Amino acid sequence: MSSGSDDTLAGNRKRMDAFLDRLAQTGNVALSAKAAGVPRRTVYRWRDKWVTFADEWEDALDEALDMLEGMAWKRAAKQSDRLLMFLLKAHRRGFYGDKQEIEHSGKDGGAIQLVAVGGLNPAEDI
Repeated sequence: MSSGSDDTLAGNRKRMDAFLDRLAQTGNVALSAKAAGVPRRTVYRWRDKWVTFADEWEDALDEALDMLEGMAWKRAAKQSDRLLMFLLKAHRRGFYGDKQEIEHSGKDGGAIQLVAVGGLNPAEDI
């Protein structure tokens, strides 16, 4: 496997494109680096070095996640009530999401007493 030793963005473009294409298909860095013929550490070095490549990496991961989400929607509609509920909770949290209400109170349900610490006055700092 080549080390990706060319130290320019243009010089690595072909291998970068191969990596990004596979990453968009799989979401897997190790498999994508192997497909590009470079060590995994090399693609991380490229990502740290070139913002353009880092942005393309994020776009490729978004494509992979979009593909997975599409597969999940199809599977949920056909065969999985649990997956369907998960997707509804994720995308319509206000309606399908878990409801939580947190209430704070003092001893025996009474008021919480605020105490000034270090010269701060809680009543003035709220």
